[in-house]
Amino acid sequence: VLLLALDFASYCMHRTLHTFEWPWKMHRLHHSSLELTILSSFRISWGEGIVTGIVFGIISGIVLVPTPVYFYINFLFVFACLIQHSNIKFRYPAFLGKILITPRNHLWHHSSELKHQHGQNFGFVLVFWDKILKT
Repeated sequence: VLLLALDFASYCMHRTLHTFEWPWKMHRLHHSSLELTILSSFRISWGEGIVTGIVFGIISGIVLVPTPVYFYINFLFVFACLIQHSNIKFRYPAFLGKILITPRNHLWHHSSELKHQHGQNFGFVLVFWDKILKT
């Protein structure tokens, strides 16, 4: 449940960052990299980091899980972020791309074409938020 709650919150925050002008001004730093690298994962504004930390903290305080589960889920989020921005071609079963945000999905999101940046692929770990909400 915590994974779903945090991932949905990530989707909502990410979509907001791309939809409205002042949040985009905060988030565009992340999209300013000319190419994706693992370091691109950490290219976020201090404001975005603070808001994310507060939202994740509130959700984690509501959806209580054992401490090890909390750490595994956080590890998954960090690992997913690093992989998505790695620009390394991975071989993985095709069905995984229908469940998880892969480097290929995320590369499309980071496309230099503005219509791509503002219109799709806001999910963080799971693809189905984008599918359900048609982004």
